[in-house]
Amino acid sequence: MAITPKITDLDEVHLKAGLGSRRTGEHVASLLKGLDTGRTYDVVKADTEVTIASGVAAATQAYHTIDTESDASTDDLDSVTGDLAVDGSSLFIRPAHADRSIVLAHAIGTNKIACPGGHDLTLSDVTDWAWLKHNGTQWTVLAWSSLVGQEGDILVQETTIATAAVKTLNATPVVIIPAPSADEFVAFVDATLFLDFASAAYDGIAAGEDLLVSYTDASGQAVGVVECTGFMDQGADTIRYLPGPSIAAVDGSTANDLTPVAQAAIVISMLVGEIATGDSPLKVRARYRRLKAAW
Repeated sequence: MAITPKITDLDEVHLKAGLGSRRTGEHVASLLKGLDTGRTYDVVKADTEVTIASGVAAATQAYHTIDTESDASTDDLDSVTGDLAVDGSSLFIRPAHADRSIVLAHAIGTNKIACPGGHDLTLSDVTDWAWLKHNGTQWTVLAWSSLVGQEGDILVQETTIATAAVKTLNATPVVIIPAPSADEFVAFVDATLFLDFASAAYDGIAAGEDLLVSYTDASGQAVGVVECTGFMDQGADTIRYLPGPSIAAVDGSTANDLTPVAQAAIVISMLVGEIATGDSPLKVRARYRRLKAAW
């Protein structure tokens, strides 16, 4: 028997605490004032975690955190089933982990998710959220934490690379921008890299041991390189800025196009060799766009 959704206890304090910011709470609370007061909905104070299985999440209450299948860095949420998948239900969701992105895959159909503008929405941080409403057939996104679904918007992804992972970047690249949906590609804009110095500087940095930013893996299409000497070997907090692929020469003599890779993540790796001793994490703030790969 389906459970009738009810909202009995939703207040602004809960929204502010649960959705990450005072501004967010006020925004959603104001939206809720427009709900049909003759209908009842269900919002619980404590969220519970639901893990995606083959693109599906089963909602049992009106506030869930969503985790990726097998702890993947990103996962598509194709549909939401369960007790809440009935006419009039409202559902608030957010990622369960800051390093695992949830992609709301736009589609029309039973228990599918219709996203604004017909574009997928990516929730990449625990403070990101989406508010969905069911119309008896499918879900519609009514509000979300940022305009991540608009094609061409500049998005931001922050990644902290722990010391152990810094020392194995040649063998094991780290994803700094999650892969988009199948019909999209990532357009790298730029990145800020911050060496968060702990107590011991990295050493053993030889010529050519530089940081590579590329599609898919260390052998993929390159979008930028960061010199490690004078950066990763420093004994204090140090910052570097990596601009996107440079523009072509003004006179048109130098082409600067590249072939984007659809549905591919952007990773950071070490060109050759590995960094030796040291104990400082590397923080990366990457900016990017998600663009359509087909017409």
